[in-house]
Amino acid sequence: MSSWLTVRVPGSSANLGPGFDALGLALRIYLTCRFRQSETLIIRTCGRDAPMISTGEDNLIWQTVLAVARDTGMTATPLELEIDNDIPIGKGLGSSAAALTAGVVIASHHFDLGW
Repeated sequence: MSSWLTVRVPGSSANLGPGFDALGLALRIYLTCRFRQSETLIIRTCGRDAPMISTGEDNLIWQTVLAVARDTGMTATPLELEIDNDIPIGKGLGSSAAALTAGVVIASHHFDLGW
């Protein structure tokens, strides 16, 4: 089994009054993902709103890895993914953006893209 790698992405807010989407703020709440190669896709979740995070093929982080694979002509192989979430889901604090970012970073490592 390969060694674990870790990605940590902060929550964020771009809804800062008169700055609208021109100003942003990183918060001290994080989405932390540990991942490694696996023979089958395994996704485990813990932390805030963990029951709301899919552990199946439709997981947003995994879907982002697959999208990067399609866009770069790569073939995704299964991962073991542990998701530890501190970011409230659906509250405007960047949970989706953090998941997408984590997925791109994981894909970069997974496919050795060097991003």
